[in-house]
Amino acid sequence: MTPMRAAFVALLCLTAPGHAEGEPDPLAFLAERDAICAKGPELPECSLAEGRAIALVANAIAEAGQTLDRGRFIDLVRPYLRSEAPELRAAAAYALAKLVPDAADTPVLIGLLRDPVSAVRDG
Repeated sequence: MTPMRAAFVALLCLTAPGHAEGEPDPLAFLAERDAICAKGPELPECSLAEGRAIALVANAIAEAGQTLDRGRFIDLVRPYLRSEAPELRAAAAYALAKLVPDAADTPVLIGLLRDPVSAVRDG
């Protein structure tokens, strides 16, 4: 499991330990996305599944920031500051601001102020 996927699984478990009846299981969805994209990353179905996965992760990051539970979430949010997906960088910057960053986070946050995507800079 990659560090980012491990952080996501931990975020999901801490922000939503169980999913409500009728709602999709996020971990099952990620497994489905992996299976779809294994058939061909260039397929439209893979792009759609990847977009939904990014939204799912961004939501988990945002929920982590809303908890204001620094001890449980700050180390799980930090890896997403360097994500390839701008939605995840923006969500991580916003959540980190709510969780109160350390001085060691300053270089990464300053770098995000120069991000080419305005939503990331806003985060």
